[in-house]
Amino acid sequence: MSTSIGKRFAEERKRMGMSQRAIAERIGISLKMISRYEGDKSVPSGDVLAKLAAIGADVLYILTGKRADGPPARAGDEPVGRASARHAFAYLPLYGIEASAGYGTPVEHERVREWLAFRTDWLRREFGITSPEALQLVMVTGDSMEPTLHEGDVVMIDLREHARTPREGLFVVRIGDGVMVKRLQWAGKGRLRLTSDNPAYDPIEVALNDPSEDVAIIGRVVWIAKRV
Repeated sequence: MSTSIGKRFAEERKRMGMSQRAIAERIGISLKMISRYEGDKSVPSGDVLAKLAAIGADVLYILTGKRADGPPARAGDEPVGRASARHAFAYLPLYGIEASAGYGTPVEHERVREWLAFRTDWLRREFGITSPEALQLVMVTGDSMEPTLHEGDVVMIDLREHARTPREGLFVVRIGDGVMVKRLQWAGKGRLRLTSDNPAYDPIEVALNDPSEDVAIIGRVVWIAKRV
Protein backbone atom coordinates (compact mmCIF):
# COMPACT_ATOMS: atom_id res chain seq x y z
CA MET A 1 0.00 0.00 0.00
CA SER A 2 1.25 3.53 -0.72
CA THR A 3 2.38 5.49 2.31
CA SER A 4 1.62 9.07 1.24
CA ILE A 5 -1.36 11.04 0.04
CA GLY A 6 0.51 12.01 -3.11
CA LYS A 7 1.27 8.43 -4.08
CA ARG A 8 -2.31 7.35 -3.37
CA PHE A 9 -3.57 10.29 -5.44
CA ALA A 10 -1.47 9.05 -8.39
CA GLU A 11 -2.67 5.46 -7.89
CA GLU A 12 -6.30 6.52 -7.86
CA ARG A 13 -5.83 8.65 -10.98
CA LYS A 14 -4.27 5.71 -12.82
CA ARG A 15 -6.97 3.36 -11.54
CA MET A 16 -9.54 5.70 -13.11
CA GLY A 17 -7.61 5.56 -16.39
CA MET A 18 -6.83 9.27 -16.50
CA SER A 19 -3.65 11.19 -17.30
CA GLN A 20 -2.51 14.11 -15.14
CA ARG A 21 -3.70 16.52 -17.82
CA ALA A 22 -7.07 14.79 -18.16
CA ILE A 23 -7.85 14.86 -14.45
CA ALA A 24 -6.66 18.48 -14.19
CA GLU A 25 -9.08 19.52 -16.96
CA ARG A 26 -11.86 17.39 -15.47
CA ILE A 27 -11.77 19.05 -12.04
CA GLY A 28 -10.73 22.50 -13.25
CA ILE A 29 -7.25 22.95 -11.78
CA SER A 30 -3.78 23.35 -13.28
CA LEU A 31 -1.55 20.50 -14.45
CA LYS A 32 1.18 21.96 -12.22
CA MET A 33 -1.08 21.54 -9.19
CA ILE A 34 -1.68 17.86 -10.00
CA SER A 35 2.09 17.38 -10.13
CA ARG A 36 2.41 19.08 -6.74
CA TYR A 37 -0.20 16.77 -5.22
CA GLU A 38 1.45 13.64 -6.60
CA GLY A 39 4.90 14.87 -5.57
CA ASP A 40 3.67 15.42 -1.97
CA LYS A 41 4.42 19.12 -2.25
CA SER A 42 0.82 20.09 -1.59
CA VAL A 43 -2.33 18.47 -0.16
CA PRO A 44 -5.68 18.61 -2.01
CA SER A 45 -8.15 21.02 -0.46
CA GLY A 46 -11.67 20.06 0.56
CA ASP A 47 -13.01 21.66 -2.62
CA VAL A 48 -10.64 19.61 -4.79
CA LEU A 49 -11.52 16.42 -2.91
CA ALA A 50 -15.22 17.12 -3.47
CA LYS A 51 -14.63 17.51 -7.21
CA LEU A 52 -12.64 14.28 -7.26
CA ALA A 53 -15.45 12.45 -5.50
CA ALA A 54 -17.93 13.83 -8.04
CA ILE A 55 -16.05 12.12 -10.90
CA GLY A 56 -15.84 8.79 -9.09
CA ALA A 57 -12.52 8.98 -7.22
CA ASP A 58 -12.24 7.14 -3.91
CA VAL A 59 -11.35 10.12 -1.74
CA LEU A 60 -11.25 8.01 1.43
CA TYR A 61 -8.46 5.93 -0.11
CA ILE A 62 -6.49 9.04 -1.11
CA LEU A 63 -6.68 10.39 2.44
CA THR A 64 -6.37 7.21 4.53
CA GLY A 65 -5.28 4.30 2.33
CA LYS A 66 -8.55 2.47 3.01
CA ARG A 67 -11.08 1.85 0.28
CA ALA A 68 -14.58 3.22 0.81
CA ASP A 69 -15.97 -0.18 -0.12
CA GLY A 70 -13.53 -2.51 1.61
CA PRO A 71 -9.98 -3.09 2.97
CA PRO A 72 -6.90 -1.15 1.91
CA ALA A 73 -6.01 -1.73 -1.73
CA ARG A 74 -2.59 -2.72 -3.04
CA ALA A 75 -1.10 -0.90 -5.99
CA GLY A 76 -1.97 -2.83 -9.14
CA ASP A 77 -5.09 -4.48 -7.70
CA GLU A 78 -7.79 -5.00 -10.31
CA PRO A 79 -11.24 -3.72 -9.36
CA VAL A 80 -13.60 -6.55 -8.53
CA GLY A 81 -17.38 -6.66 -8.24
CA ARG A 82 -20.12 -4.10 -8.36
CA ALA A 83 -18.93 -2.12 -5.35
CA SER A 84 -15.59 -1.18 -6.93
CA ALA A 85 -16.86 -0.84 -10.50
CA ARG A 86 -16.33 2.93 -10.50
CA HIS A 87 -12.58 2.29 -10.52
CA ALA A 88 -12.79 0.29 -13.76
CA PHE A 89 -13.73 3.22 -15.97
CA ALA A 90 -11.67 5.41 -18.27
CA TYR A 91 -12.92 8.92 -19.00
CA LEU A 92 -12.65 9.95 -22.65
CA PRO A 93 -12.94 13.59 -23.77
CA LEU A 94 -15.82 14.56 -26.05
CA TYR A 95 -14.57 17.53 -28.04
CA GLY A 96 -16.63 20.52 -28.92
CA ILE A 97 -14.95 20.39 -32.33
CA GLU A 98 -17.60 18.78 -34.45
CA ALA A 99 -16.26 16.40 -37.08
CA SER A 100 -18.16 17.61 -40.11
CA ALA A 101 -19.64 15.00 -42.40
CA GLY A 102 -19.88 17.75 -44.99
CA TYR A 103 -17.07 19.95 -46.22
CA GLY A 104 -15.39 20.71 -42.92
CA THR A 105 -16.01 22.44 -39.61
CA PRO A 106 -13.49 25.07 -38.34
CA VAL A 107 -11.42 23.96 -35.35
CA GLU A 108 -10.45 27.24 -33.74
CA HIS A 109 -12.89 26.76 -30.84
CA GLU A 110 -11.61 23.34 -29.78
CA ARG A 111 -12.59 22.48 -26.23
CA VAL A 112 -13.61 19.49 -24.16
CA ARG A 113 -17.40 19.50 -23.99
CA GLU A 114 -17.66 16.72 -21.41
CA TRP A 115 -16.08 13.44 -20.32
CA LEU A 116 -17.73 10.08 -21.02
CA ALA A 117 -16.94 6.91 -19.09
CA PHE A 118 -16.05 3.59 -20.73
CA ARG A 119 -15.06 0.37 -19.03
CA THR A 120 -11.30 -0.10 -19.30
CA ASP A 121 -11.60 -3.86 -19.79
CA TRP A 122 -13.97 -3.26 -22.73
CA LEU A 123 -11.53 -0.80 -24.32
CA ARG A 124 -8.72 -3.33 -23.97
CA ARG A 125 -10.82 -6.16 -25.36
CA GLU A 126 -12.32 -4.28 -28.30
CA PHE A 127 -9.45 -2.03 -29.36
CA GLY A 128 -6.33 -3.33 -27.64
CA ILE A 129 -6.06 -0.05 -25.75
CA THR A 130 -3.79 0.03 -22.71
CA SER A 131 -3.89 3.84 -22.37
CA PRO A 132 -7.17 5.75 -22.77
CA GLU A 133 -5.17 8.72 -24.06
CA ALA A 134 -5.10 6.89 -27.41
CA LEU A 135 -8.84 7.55 -27.82
CA GLN A 136 -10.98 10.66 -28.26
CA LEU A 137 -14.63 11.37 -29.02
CA VAL A 138 -15.96 13.96 -31.45
CA MET A 139 -19.46 14.88 -32.59
CA VAL A 140 -20.63 14.63 -36.20
CA THR A 141 -22.37 17.41 -38.13
CA GLY A 142 -23.69 17.42 -41.68
CA ASP A 143 -25.19 14.74 -43.89
CA SER A 144 -22.41 13.69 -46.29
CA MET A 145 -21.81 10.37 -44.50
CA GLU A 146 -25.46 9.33 -44.35
CA PRO A 147 -26.69 6.65 -43.91
CA THR A 148 -23.56 5.60 -41.99
CA LEU A 149 -23.35 8.76 -39.85
CA HIS A 150 -26.02 11.30 -38.98
CA GLU A 151 -26.05 14.73 -37.40
CA GLY A 152 -25.40 14.38 -33.66
CA ASP A 153 -23.69 10.97 -33.82
CA VAL A 154 -20.58 10.63 -31.66
CA VAL A 155 -17.55 8.84 -33.09
CA MET A 156 -14.62 7.38 -31.16
CA ILE A 157 -11.29 7.80 -32.91
CA ASP A 158 -8.09 5.84 -32.38
CA LEU A 159 -5.30 8.42 -32.40
CA ARG A 160 -2.66 5.74 -32.94
CA GLU A 161 -3.68 5.59 -36.62
CA HIS A 162 -2.47 8.97 -37.79
CA ALA A 163 0.56 7.89 -39.81
CA ARG A 164 1.33 9.15 -43.29
CA THR A 165 0.37 5.74 -44.68
CA PRO A 166 -2.87 4.74 -42.93
CA ARG A 167 -5.01 1.78 -43.80
CA GLU A 168 -8.03 2.57 -45.93
CA GLY A 169 -11.24 3.09 -43.98
CA LEU A 170 -13.29 5.66 -42.06
CA PHE A 171 -11.14 8.46 -40.60
CA VAL A 172 -11.33 11.91 -39.05
CA VAL A 173 -9.06 14.23 -41.03
CA ARG A 174 -8.14 17.90 -40.97
CA ILE A 175 -7.74 19.96 -44.11
CA GLY A 176 -6.63 23.50 -43.34
CA ASP A 177 -8.71 24.62 -40.37
CA GLY A 178 -11.60 22.22 -41.09
CA VAL A 179 -12.23 18.79 -39.58
CA MET A 180 -14.29 16.13 -41.32
CA VAL A 181 -15.17 12.43 -41.34
CA LYS A 182 -14.48 10.68 -44.64
CA ARG A 183 -13.58 7.33 -46.13
CA LEU A 184 -9.90 7.26 -47.05
CA GLN A 185 -8.69 5.48 -50.16
CA TRP A 186 -5.26 5.60 -51.75
CA ALA A 187 -5.24 7.31 -55.13
CA GLY A 188 -1.57 6.66 -55.98
CA LYS A 189 1.60 8.79 -55.76
CA GLY A 190 1.03 9.78 -52.14
CA ARG A 191 -2.47 11.06 -52.77
CA LEU A 192 -5.59 10.25 -50.79
CA ARG A 193 -9.14 10.13 -52.08
CA LEU A 194 -11.70 11.25 -49.48
CA THR A 195 -15.17 9.96 -50.27
CA SER A 196 -18.62 10.39 -48.75
CA ASP A 197 -21.29 7.75 -48.28
CA ASN A 198 -23.88 10.27 -49.50
CA PRO A 199 -23.56 10.30 -53.33
CA ALA A 200 -24.61 13.96 -53.41
CA TYR A 201 -21.07 14.88 -52.31
CA ASP A 202 -18.14 14.70 -54.71
CA PRO A 203 -14.89 12.98 -53.70
CA ILE A 204 -11.91 15.09 -52.62
CA GLU A 205 -8.29 14.28 -53.49
CA VAL A 206 -5.42 15.54 -51.33
CA ALA A 207 -1.64 15.04 -51.27
CA LEU A 208 -0.31 13.98 -47.87
CA ASN A 209 3.25 14.97 -48.74
CA ASP A 210 2.39 18.47 -49.99
CA PRO A 211 2.70 20.99 -47.10
CA SER A 212 0.71 23.55 -49.08
CA GLU A 213 -2.42 21.37 -48.79
CA ASP A 214 -2.10 21.29 -44.96
CA VAL A 215 -3.65 17.85 -44.50
CA ALA A 216 -3.48 15.81 -41.29
CA ILE A 217 -4.96 12.44 -40.40
CA ILE A 218 -6.31 12.68 -36.85
CA GLY A 219 -7.37 9.08 -36.30
CA ARG A 220 -9.43 6.10 -37.38
CA VAL A 221 -13.12 5.88 -36.46
CA VAL A 222 -13.46 2.71 -34.38
CA TRP A 223 -16.87 3.13 -32.72
CA ILE A 224 -20.07 5.10 -33.31
CA ALA A 225 -22.81 6.15 -30.86
CA LYS A 226 -26.23 6.88 -32.36
CA ARG A 227 -29.67 7.97 -31.32
CA VAL A 228 -32.51 5.66 -32.39
